[in-house]
Amino acid sequence: MTEFWVCFSCCIAEQPQPKRRRRIDRSMIGEPTNFVHTTHVGSGDMGLGLASVDLVQAQMKSKGGY
Repeated sequence: MTEFWVCFSCCIAEQPQPKRRRRIDRSMIGEPTNFVHTTHVGSGDMGLGLASVDLVQAQMKSKGGY
């Protein structure tokens, strides 16, 4: 059996290069706007139990849909 290779370059589109995100440094970041402090989570807060974690997660979901 004979192998026959044909290159159809007209049918193969070049894949576009993925766009690289521009690197952000501190000088590009401004002050917070409309900031509201709703809760504090510190290293000692996690020792209070799972109910506390659930409360914080519920607050976060209500504020930004996370």
